Amino acid sequence: MYYFIPNAFRLGPIVKGFFEIIFLFYALLYLTKSKIHLLFSIILFILFFLTGQYFLTLSGLHIHFWENFNSLFKYLFPIILFLPAKDIIDCKKGTEKIWKVYKWVLIINSIFIIVGLIFSIEFFRTYKGPWRFGYNGLIFAQNESSYIFIFAITTLYYRRFYKNIKEKLFWLILASSFLVGTKAVYLYLVLLLIFHFLQRVSFKKFISTVLLLGISGYLVFFSLINKIILNAWEVFNYSYQKFGLLAAILSGRNFFIQQKLIPLVSTKWSFINFIIGGHDMKTYYIEMGLIDLFLFFGLLGGLLYLYIFFKMLNFVQFEYKFKLFFTLSLLGIIALSGHFFESGIATIHFIFFILVNQYQKTGETDEHKYQ
Repeated sequence: MYYFIPNAFRLGPIVKGFFEIIFLFYALLYLTKSKIHLLFSIILFILFFLTGQYFLTLSGLHIHFWENFNSLFKYLFPIILFLPAKDIIDCKKGTEKIWKVYKWVLIINSIFIIVGLIFSIEFFRTYKGPWRFGYNGLIFAQNESSYIFIFAITTLYYRRFYKNIKEKLFWLILASSFLVGTKAVYLYLVLLLIFHFLQRVSFKKFISTVLLLGISGYLVFFSLINKIILNAWEVFNYSYQKFGLLAAILSGRNFFIQQKLIPLVSTKWSFINFIIGGHDMKTYYIEMGLIDLFLFFGLLGGLLYLYIFFKMLNFVQFEYKFKLFFTLSLLGIIALSGHFFESGIATIHFIFFILVNQYQKTGETDEHKYQ
């Protein structure tokens, strides 16, 4: 609708709101102690939001309340979606069925990415216009593409190198990740490559393997690699030459800190806003995940939200070092790029990520041996 119908009606919030109502009713019908805690936290976040908005109006700021209210339920969406997901985790059934569905979502979208690349289909491009390279298939926004592929490649990497499950899908998703064209995905792939070799390979073998794979990969795919690397470099260099190094790394978000964050907290916030937040998303959106979370829910609400986030992530039973690497990498990318906590698509894939990776810890069995 957004691409093909001028001034299309925003159907997304209505669809998402419909499912949120269903999941809330579900939680009330099948109430458990953990659901009571989650429902209580949702009520707290709503109270924090309403109070924060009230104190913003006292400062004389014209707020876009309904836009902010929509953003509130974007933030609440992963918590609400976790209400039924927790029952799936508790019953320890259905993981394989969910994995099959999740797998085919990834396969179908990867096919669209490859088709988009081969035939240069504009609709499947990550970015509008010819200036930046990237194809993300049917995924709506580039930021959502980043998180979807980070979760996908993490899941398949763990299955391959920790559970010894060899799947062709691993290579398909890895190739698709390179084609998405977002800095967040490239950063995560570099971090994952470094982690992989530090954990499994000696330094000498690391250097020889990287050189071998790099040279052979370049000889086979030199045209495509040149296109990706040159495009990425041109975009980065343009930002660097025009706005400086920090702006090139943060995609200009450092200006948002100067022009939005500092004026908001220094002139519009009262003491209570620092505790429970007070954000106007239309005027002061920073696009850096942890900063926007703090602005929306304050210090107290932000810490509570992150506590719930880590409690959910704790159900992913990866080996300790890999889980620590993944958590720190994800938080770093969220902090720099944003569009995670308030993205319905990204958080849906986050819940899928939890469900397909629950109870996956290999322990001291033979599966723990690396390939």
